[in-house]
Amino acid sequence: MHRFTLTLIVLISLIIILLVLPFTPPGNRFIAGMLQERLEAALARPVDVTRFDLGWNRFSITILLDTAGSIGAEGEYSLFAQTLAARYRADIDDLAALSGRNISGKLHTEGTAAGSFALLEINGRTDLAQSETAYHLTLREFSPGAITATVRHARLDELLALAGEQLLASGELDADVTLHSIDPAALDGTVDARLAKGILNQTLIRSIYGVQLPDTALNAALHAQLKNDTVTYETKTDSALGYLHSDGILTPKNGGMDLNYAFAVKELALLQGLTGRALHGPVALSGTVKGDETHLDATAAGEIAGGKSALKAVLKAYTPVSADVSVEHLRLAKLLTMLGYPTIADADVTGRALLTDLRPGAMQGTVTVDMQKGRANAAALTKQLGRTFPESTFTLRSRSRLEGNLVKTEAAFDSELLSLRSDTLQYDVGQMKLSAGYTADIPDLRRLSSLADRPLQGSAKITGDLTYREHLLLHANSTLLKGQITSTLNDQVLTATFKQISTGQAMHLLVQPETFDARFDGTLDYALDTKRGELKGTFKEGVFSRNNAFDLLRQYTKVDLYRERFDGTTLARLDDTAIDADATLRSDLAMLQTRHAKIDTEAQTVRADITLEAAGAVIPFRLKGKLAHPGVTVNAGKLLEQEAGKQVQQLFDSFFK
Repeated sequence: MHRFTLTLIVLISLIIILLVLPFTPPGNRFIAGMLQERLEAALARPVDVTRFDLGWNRFSITILLDTAGSIGAEGEYSLFAQTLAARYRADIDDLAALSGRNISGKLHTEGTAAGSFALLEINGRTDLAQSETAYHLTLREFSPGAITATVRHARLDELLALAGEQLLASGELDADVTLHSIDPAALDGTVDARLAKGILNQTLIRSIYGVQLPDTALNAALHAQLKNDTVTYETKTDSALGYLHSDGILTPKNGGMDLNYAFAVKELALLQGLTGRALHGPVALSGTVKGDETHLDATAAGEIAGGKSALKAVLKAYTPVSADVSVEHLRLAKLLTMLGYPTIADADVTGRALLTDLRPGAMQGTVTVDMQKGRANAAALTKQLGRTFPESTFTLRSRSRLEGNLVKTEAAFDSELLSLRSDTLQYDVGQMKLSAGYTADIPDLRRLSSLADRPLQGSAKITGDLTYREHLLLHANSTLLKGQITSTLNDQVLTATFKQISTGQAMHLLVQPETFDARFDGTLDYALDTKRGELKGTFKEGVFSRNNAFDLLRQYTKVDLYRERFDGTTLARLDDTAIDADATLRSDLAMLQTRHAKIDTEAQTVRADITLEAAGAVIPFRLKGKLAHPGVTVNAGKLLEQEAGKQVQQLFDSFFK
């Protein structure tokens, strides 16, 4: 019995000590240290609990938040009656340091908390954003029950800074909030907010978006009525940038809404933060949204890119599942400007996208696009390409089908420059892969002379296919020049094979004297990135057209080179605009040969030493000067007398000019 009594006394003593210890100076120091450690871990910054005084019925605490500010509270409480009467004050001079976010601003607030633990009333004041704000909060079982706040003269620019946003506007915000209940199922209250003296930051908007505003006025108002599980609202915002008007009913519990909206933006560049890309130009839309999280019907109609547009969409879980989009008489030039692309053309654009299923991997629908009365912007294209682009008009028609991950398209482009067709254009959304077969018809190459930077004539038809996934692979086939040309562009590497090409036709196409006609077989290997490559091939059964040089040679040597059939080889080394070429032509009675002939395609110059061997004689001559009219120097050697040599020089000049 004695041991039991002693044990009981010890246990009671320990309980008393544990109950009393927190209210003693040693206990206060222990709790203060533990509180400081927890705060430092939560805030990730030094914290100093400079005062912690906890008694039986009173408390006092002061916490220094490093350089961010301080928080303090003191008052009386009763554990038995479960009541509290306290005063508090918070002085936060650096909200960015305290929050760890890219914001700026200060917060000073003070007030009182009084009542029971079951029903606590908090009354306070704050100068947040240099406002005069008074607030009242009711806590039931320490959970918010009712809120009343009156905000006067809050500075909009400081509120934007608190949110970490650009200071695009300033003004004074007044608000009156009366919420008797914030229970989502039993809402009860009103919210009214007004922006007065609103001014847009003209300098900042110009520096960020490149937009010069003619006016800087900004006005906004919001009225909301909260009742049970619905919010009835109306909001209006008007400024030099545009306007937004909306009204309707929201049901927060199930994400329901039944609202109307109308907005106009005079410069889309200002919405880059929402769109994720630089857009330009104005847009005006209005529409409705009805339904809830499980099923929403959205409509929109308005003006965009100089035309009219309409949208009907169905959303489930706020994700679009189907849509019907139509546009009428959009201007292509305005659309390109809006999307941030150069205005290289203009056209009247009409189209429709009927998308019955937008689920990833299960897309279904059709898309049609018609461009009429198209006209190329020759000046803009000339600037882009660095060469004169010809004036031209065009039309474009395309029909697409969405099938799962595939978008299958038939497209036809027609202009005076070329016609382009593809019936097998296909894009795989999952693999991000584009493939297509195509046919291109160029009816008159003369129209492309300015792009080639040299005279052209004739026509061409090209067929082929392409694929693009990370890099481009393009195949092209043509029956151009009485032969066949097969080429492949693999990203930056161009290869081409020439079979039975007529050199005479090639000279005709290039508007050059048709002095030599042979069948040419060869290959071209060229790197687009380094601008280096090699052209090599063979000539078969070549014949020269009638010319004074061969006439003179026949007169003095009795050798008729017109009857000769020349075979030969050529090798041209390409380095940007420089060509280094070798060529040899042989017949039964003659040979023409040159080594390292130099051609500059940019300067349009040539320097070539050519040797003609015929009838046992060797005639060296040199071409030098402009490609179109090179100078010719002939050394007749011992073949002719001096007077005959002068005639050879004269006739060679006429032959090569």
